[in-house]
Order: sequence, then C-alpha cells, then structure tokens
Amino acid sequence: MASGGLILLLAGVAAVGFLWLYRPARALSATIPSATYLEQNRGVQLRQVNLCADNDGETGKSIDIIAIHGLDTKSPETWEYRTPDGQKVNWLQDRHMLPAEVSNARIFTCNWPAELLETLDSDQDTLEELALLLLAGVQGRPPATNDRPILFIASCLGGIILTKALVTAKSEYLPVRNATRGIIFLATPFRGTSFEDVARWAEPGLRAWASIQGRQVTRLLDWVKSPAFDLIRLVGEFTQLCDNGNGKGYKVLTFYETQYTNLPAKIPFLSFLFSPSKKQFRGPKDSDPDYKLVVDQIRHCLEEIRKGTPLERADAWIREKHYTQERLKIERLSGDLLSMDQCYINLALVETQRADRSKDTPEERALRPSPFSLSDRLKIKTPHENIQVKLEALFDLRKMPDGHIKPPRRILIRGRAGIGKTTLCKKIVYDFTHGTLWHDKFDRLLWIPLRNLKREARTNVPGYSMGHLFLHEYFSSPGATDLINALWIETHSEKTLFILDGLDEISSDLRDDMFQFLKELLNQPNIILTSRPHAVLPSGLKPLDLELETIGFYPQQVGEYIRACCKMTTANGIETFLQGRQLIRDLVRIPIQLDALCFTWDGLNAGPSLQTMTEFYMAIEERLWKKDGCHRPRG
Repeated sequence: MASGGLILLLAGVAAVGFLWLYRPARALSATIPSATYLEQNRGVQLRQVNLCADNDGETGKSIDIIAIHGLDTKSPETWEYRTPDGQKVNWLQDRHMLPAEVSNARIFTCNWPAELLETLDSDQDTLEELALLLLAGVQGRPPATNDRPILFIASCLGGIILTKALVTAKSEYLPVRNATRGIIFLATPFRGTSFEDVARWAEPGLRAWASIQGRQVTRLLDWVKSPAFDLIRLVGEFTQLCDNGNGKGYKVLTFYETQYTNLPAKIPFLSFLFSPSKKQFRGPKDSDPDYKLVVDQIRHCLEEIRKGTPLERADAWIREKHYTQERLKIERLSGDLLSMDQCYINLALVETQRADRSKDTPEERALRPSPFSLSDRLKIKTPHENIQVKLEALFDLRKMPDGHIKPPRRILIRGRAGIGKTTLCKKIVYDFTHGTLWHDKFDRLLWIPLRNLKREARTNVPGYSMGHLFLHEYFSSPGATDLINALWIETHSEKTLFILDGLDEISSDLRDDMFQFLKELLNQPNIILTSRPHAVLPSGLKPLDLELETIGFYPQQVGEYIRACCKMTTANGIETFLQGRQLIRDLVRIPIQLDALCFTWDGLNAGPSLQTMTEFYMAIEERLWKKDGCHRPRG
C-alpha cells in the first residue's frame, strides 16, 4: 500500500511539474495530427506482406493469416525487431521466417486506430465501434473472398477487440465469423492480468502526460479498468463460439508473459520505475525458443484448419465422392447420356389450386383448363405465367395457406410417371453442387431416394436412425463415425435441405421401426418431397408449406430436345410428323415419351394411320422390342 501511495504521489508531483514547465503547449500543436486528419485516416486497413503467396481466393487449401497489433502501436513496428547491425526484420514478412514456415497462405497485417493519446477534439471510438471497424476491414480484404478460412494472430488489447468483433458479428459480418477457424492470442489480458492493474495506477501519470501534450488518454483505458470491463461475460460468449458442440468452433491458443506489461514505458517520467520486459521474436527457431513455440503452433493450426471440421469433411465427401457424374447422370433409352449442364428439361412447377373455387374471379376461372381434356389429365398443359414457379425461386417469399408471407420450407411436388420427378431431383442436386442454386439458403443438400429404405439390409436394422441412413447412403466405412455424428447434429439446422424422392415407392411397404423413421424424415424442417399423385401422406406429419405439380415440356422445349438429341434429318422428320398430330404433340410433352419417340424414330412406321394414343403406344412398343433384338410376346 505504501509503495502504491508513493507511486501516485510521484505521478502527481511529476504531473504538476510538467504541466508548469510545458504550459505553452500550443507550440507543439503543429506536430499533433488534427482530428480531421485522424478521422480521414481512421478505420482498419489490411496489408498483405507476402505478395508472392497464393492469391487465387480458393477455399479448402488457401488460408488467410491476419495479425492484429495491440494498444499504442501499429504495423509493421509491432512485428519487427532490430538486428545487431540495425536492420529491421518483420517476422511476419521476412522470407526466412513465417513465410518460410507456411505455404499457400496470405499473411496480412491489420492496422486499427490504437493511439494511446488522442487529440482533444477527436471523436474517440468505443470498444464496440472498434469491433465493427475491425469486421469491416477484414471483410473488405482483397480480393473479396469472405469464405476463405482465417487464422488470426492478435496481440495484447487487439485480442480483446477481435474477441468482441467475433461475438457481435451479425448479418453482413457473419461471413467473417464463419470464415474464422483459429486464433492465436499473444499477451491478451483475458483474466485481469497486470495490464488492468498497471492501467489503474498509471492513469494519473498518463493523463498528466497527455495534458502536457494537449491530448487526452484513449477511452479504451477507462474500459479496461472500469466495472464495465466485463471480461467474464465476454470470454463466456466467446467460449460458446469456440466450442459449439459440432466441431464448427475455433482452435484457440493463448501465449502470455510472466512479467508485467510494459505500460509505464509509455510515460517517460515513469519509465524508471520498471524495466522493459516484453520480448520480441528474433528468430530463427534454433536461436529463439519463444519464436519456435509460436510458429510451430501456427503451423499446427494451419494443418488442422486445412483438415477441416468433421462437418466440413462430411459435406465435402458428399459433394465430391457421392454426388458424382455417374450418380447424377441422365441416361436416355438409347444409353446415351444427356449432359446435365446442357439439359433442356427445365421442368416447370405449377402451384396446386386447392382454394375455394367459388371465390375465383371471372379472369381466374378463364385461366383454368378443362379438367376433362387429355392435356389436363396428363398434367402437361402449359400453365398461365401467373401461376408458374421457377425452380430457383422455389424458396422465395410467398403467401402460405395460413395467409402469412414467408419462404416455404416444406414442399411437396407431385407428378405422373415419366414426367421427370427423379430427373428434377438430379438437376437440383447438380445445380446446387456444381452451381449456385440456393447457396444463400442452404449449406448442404441431402438427396435420399426413398425406395432405398426398402432394402433388406436396412429393414432388418432395429431402431433405424439418421446415423444408419448416413452410413448406408453416404459413408460406407465404419471409421466415419465422427462425420456421421456431425451431419446428424445438423439435420435440424435451417441450413440443411432434404430431397426425399419417391414417396409413392415406399410408404405402403414399410413396417414398424422403418415406418417411424420415414415419418421422422418427412418431418424434417426443410424438405422437398416428390411423389406420384395417388400417394397418401402418413398421418401425424407437420403441415406442408407448398404443394406443387410437375408438368411436361413446354412446346418450345420439345423442339429444343429433339434438335439436341437427334441428327438434323431425324429431327426434321420428327417435327414434320408432329405438326399435324395435336394429340401426339401433347403426349410427347411427357419427357420419357418424347425420348422414346426420338429413340425409335428410325424404322418407326409413322404413317398417316398413326393418329390415336393406342396406335402411338403400340408402334413405340414394337420398335423398342426390335431395338432390343427380341420378339414381342404374344397374347
């Protein structure tokens, strides 16, 4: 206590003396940056220091390392040391130091407004404002690759600001939080370290020194020593981000000094009270054990980040090993493949009209087709554009059956045999995996052909569960338990979409445990369920948000398909044949029937007598038998 009083007394006496000696402080004003200058240069700036590193922005292999300095310092000085001959060496930048230890990683230094002494007219930033500035700076790093994994290196109070930034990241800054994979803290005061203690007793001297120079002490120092310095709550919230129970958190390492932080050195007339203690890395590893310890952990963090979390590995396996070209192929009757990215079957979806027809306007009644026409019974009539639903807009906001406006999450798509329901599922999977379909809404898409649940290897499993399903569908090796568990946890996530194909093929054939599991699948928060029109949903399911019907090709798509799949002479012959036969033109709007016509055209007896459905089907059947080298069975 006596020593503490002596220090305060010395600080007060020194402050009075200096205030008197330096009272014409206006003479120094010319060297002090104005508030306007500071405001124009405030914010967070990132600078890449290893320009020869990979800069292609790919995720999965490439990583960004971002180093954040502490209070009253800046980059590159924070990361530099001087050699005996006076040369400055930046351990983040020097090609013999960190860049030599890491590969395929961009290294950035991050400057934030960390002045200990501010101008009197400056508008100082709060901790929350600095956190937002940091998020904006990191998100704007060049090029804009916000999903590229990040490893942060944070020094001293910079670590507190980073912690606050990640905890408060919302909406537009969520990509920064999601991209963060690891953090290395260097001397960050998480547990009321000497930084807070020194801040309390050094504040009088700091304020005196600031007053002498016509400045003010940063408000961050008040935050550090005040009751509002609620590190326990901040660290608790940050800990939840680091360990969220599904391996999606951060890898965190903390290095700290065993001596006092050298805050008194910031005040010349108090510096004699303590000697400098902060050690800077001097490398190389064989001569600086502290540097070796830190850089080895950086390398280990990068290895873990590149390896990925169990959920990331599960998602990658499904995308790359399960959703293969072979599994997603669309095979024609001829055996030829129709490339998915050249697929012309942009199936239209038409909202099922189940509302009270008595309330329809005359215009709406005029849009309805006759329920007795062939095209209506086959669900191939082109709907009015007002009731068409584009595939990419399937999850857009729309009016629900209860009258609320929200994006649908549980969708049923009905369609007749051969209309293309499974092809639609393959197209959705392909466009999601290889394109950008619904990437803003879902992180993963799980396609489950429901008929697979009937396999004996599955029906014989008591208490069939999601774990069994993922093992059977995606991961054949029992060693994938961590991937299965990670995926299982995410089944109820708003970012997981199930594509459940073929309810009509399964619901009446299941017993007991498997039937209960089917209901569990059908009750998932986000589903697209396909079925033929006659299938009945099990009782006790959550309500559906939207019911749709698939229809056949539009007339122009029929012509596009014919020209894409047939030689020119064949295509011309088929189109000429269809011109005078409205009935058959309607029939071939069903994809499988159009494919059959194209496949059997050579040798098909397509004379004037081929006018009715029966004649058309018999001619196709006869030609298919001949194509297979077989004779049509009699009777």
